[in-house]
Amino acid sequence: MKQFLLLDLQRLILEVVQSSLQNSIITYDLIQHRGLIMWLDSLLLTDTVADDASQVVSVITTMWDTLYAHMQKKRESKEKDDEEAMEKLEKEVEMMEAEDDDKTVPTDKLKKQPSKVSSRKPIWNLLPMQQQVIAPWIMCELMQLMVNLWRVLYEAEPNYATFNEYARVLCAIASHIHESKMIIQAAQEKDLKSVRFITPPGMLTVKLMREFVEVSSRFVSNLPDLKDHLAVLESSKKHSLACPKELSRNWERRHSYMRELMDQEETNVSTRYDVHRLLSLAECGV
Repeated sequence: MKQFLLLDLQRLILEVVQSSLQNSIITYDLIQHRGLIMWLDSLLLTDTVADDASQVVSVITTMWDTLYAHMQKKRESKEKDDEEAMEKLEKEVEMMEAEDDDKTVPTDKLKKQPSKVSSRKPIWNLLPMQQQVIAPWIMCELMQLMVNLWRVLYEAEPNYATFNEYARVLCAIASHIHESKMIIQAAQEKDLKSVRFITPPGMLTVKLMREFVEVSSRFVSNLPDLKDHLAVLESSKKHSLACPKELSRNWERRHSYMRELMDQEETNVSTRYDVHRLLSLAECGV
């Protein structure tokens, strides 16, 4: 009985969180100051999360869609009001943290403390408005959360709706990580004095992609293009320097040709192409 009550409470909390994530300011506050991604990651360690794995996917989907929509508005220079609200919120949080620190430090030592020097802005905040990206540290945490969530989904054997949604979001997150890497590298080449940004090691491992292709075979036709693409990834000793979009397009054309040649229907084309894009991104070291 206690376990059922805890499960219902967990579902209710996830529903409330998902509803809150539709607002970009609340979303950033929950991530930056409330440890939202870490909390979701901790849920994956519980025994009850397998029953709610699809709901966790929905929560992450809402979070990602809100973050991406906010970034797109920033690129179109339509987010001035939201930016001012975010800055105000961050200042209020810093003031509250400073007050808490002051209470724990004796008064005689407080006077001796040097005033804090304003920290330098990260390089991704110095990019032109049209090249704004979501903070890479958020993307890395989000990507790690998705990888950890896959372990739960793989064991629970997801249905088509959950797998399709997960594949779309994972593909979008991985694509933005690669895009951010390219934009930041180009900015560093123009300004060698800027802060160096070291990209994290690839998270789309061969093992993960192997499992992904295996599960996708339940939902797409049995044409061999996905297995052929996986074989290319498994045999690659170095990361490809090609554009992952172009790599994906080549495999999509190959699938289209195979389908016409064998006169075979494909009902889940978008899912198949998302898997190809993930394989391409894995080839490029994401």
